[in-house]
Amino acid sequence: MELGDNMARKFRFILSLTALILALSGLNLAYGVQANSYNDTIQPDPGYVTLIGTIYYYDRHGQLQPASNIIAQLIEVDDGGSSANDILQETITDASGNFYFQELNFDIDGPTGDRRLDLYVMFLSANYNYAVLNLDGAIYNWSTDIIYNAESFTYRQDKTVSQNDNWAPALWMQNDIKRTRDFIQDNTNPSIDPGFMSVRWEENINTHRSCPVSCYIPGEYAFIADRRKNAPDVVVHELTHHIMYNINDHIPSSPNCANHSINRASDAVCAFGEGWAEFLPLLVNGDECYDCGLGPCGYNADWYFDLEFSTRDTPNFDYGDTVEGRVAAAFFDLCDPENESPWYDDEHWGFEKIAHVMLNRVGQDTFSEFYSHYANENLHYAIRSLFQNTIDYNTAPYFYQNLPIKDVLGGFYYQQLLHLPSYIYDNESDFNNLQINLHPTSAPFCNLSINGAFLSGDFSTITQGHCEALIEVSDSLTSTWQLLVINIHPATNAIYFPAIQDNSFVK
Repeated sequence: MELGDNMARKFRFILSLTALILALSGLNLAYGVQANSYNDTIQPDPGYVTLIGTIYYYDRHGQLQPASNIIAQLIEVDDGGSSANDILQETITDASGNFYFQELNFDIDGPTGDRRLDLYVMFLSANYNYAVLNLDGAIYNWSTDIIYNAESFTYRQDKTVSQNDNWAPALWMQNDIKRTRDFIQDNTNPSIDPGFMSVRWEENINTHRSCPVSCYIPGEYAFIADRRKNAPDVVVHELTHHIMYNINDHIPSSPNCANHSINRASDAVCAFGEGWAEFLPLLVNGDECYDCGLGPCGYNADWYFDLEFSTRDTPNFDYGDTVEGRVAAAFFDLCDPENESPWYDDEHWGFEKIAHVMLNRVGQDTFSEFYSHYANENLHYAIRSLFQNTIDYNTAPYFYQNLPIKDVLGGFYYQQLLHLPSYIYDNESDFNNLQINLHPTSAPFCNLSINGAFLSGDFSTITQGHCEALIEVSDSLTSTWQLLVINIHPATNAIYFPAIQDNSFVK
């Protein structure tokens, strides 16, 4: 999707937002009314009226929170019902939920005589980057009391939305969107713009259009079923689909996703899209469990899945990258710094490394395609984190050429008998990550050891003999072997072995 498409979509929303506000409130638009707009009969200057205040709401946990980053409008009441009312000014509440308005105290279209304003403030579950609406597309709103015949001084107009307010969940979801947007922008460099996001929810409505449950309708909005209004992980899950579509004009989709489950195999495309959307809520909401309720981790006995402590032994879970819960846990273990020993989760990419591939799509619709983007890196620890979650992309180390038969002289210590990286290779792991083990299969005087990249042999007490040993190479998940044969010759035969007369051995 071109940048212009996203800007056009956002512009269309702002236009529709204005129309919705007017339709919802029955208001006339009268922004920016200045003193010089009035006629000369305004005598004397009536002065200014100032309205300040803070809007609060009680969140899902019953904690009082400021309603930040929402639209606040200064409304002037006229005779003739709400359709005659004017929007005088509009602002966005700050991080503390505060707002400020100052307006010339003169009702330009009021009755002759007392031209003082009748004012109130309306708050909307929207701003210019995201919105929460009902299923008809109307924005939720709350209002302060009306100040009739305002005097030219400062009024304080606070508003608190109770937890039991029928529309309070719109503010909860507004905050979910804000936190999701902030997390992505604050944890990517260059910062990724998630685009405009829209959520639709309505009390007592649990299905909508083709959605039997909460869902994202591509190119439109996220629908949140009323039974999931208390589940921030579910809200962020659907927003994750929304963001991917905003940025890429595409989300991984498959017919097998029609009836998917976090612990059962569907297919690689469905598991990838859903697994990504089950991973991001954990980072945004700050706990390791994906919850279908309030959370964290099964609070109020709601269903949950602990992604941090997912292992190969997790019961009732299918295996592999066609299982969305396995994909989600793999994302989490690649991202987080924790290692739940004795398992294999010792990679820590952080979010940014994952996000720039996921959100600036490079043609991947499956987890294996996502993983292949990092193919030129040392993936030793990454492959272990995937293996912990039953996603096995590992290939065994191998000998890309046969080990030579070594002919050496007895009575010497060979510090650099064999340069192992010249024979051993692993597709995912650097040589330094591999474990080299020696298993002598012949006489006890086969005195071999590993010194960094070299195989060493101590034959200082041996004059003649034959030595064989299996060299085992392990990447910690799989191993391979090859037999090394060493012939030890008397030092008197040195003239016949010029090839070994170098600095690879010392007396």
